[in-house]
Amino acid sequence: MTDKTYCNGCGKFHAEVEAMIAMTDSIFVCNECVGLLHNIAQKKEREDPVRARRREIKLEETQPNSRRPFGPARRRKPSPRLD
Repeated sequence: MTDKTYCNGCGKFHAEVEAMIAMTDSIFVCNECVGLLHNIAQKKEREDPVRARRREIKLEETQPNSRRPFGPARRRKPSPRLD
């Protein structure tokens, strides 16, 4: 990042903020804007119980669980090497 890199959200330069996240080669977001966006998302989630429940379901789906519909996951044994 150069000294001329600025946040596309608030317009602050890299030297003015704690951290800058590169979204693409030309789009950057500072840590302050990321924090604001996170707070907005949390507030919307608290106001909308359906959205909050959807998020819980997504988290449950991504976390490992021993109770699977077809039994616990099994690890395959590695094939013996033929040298």
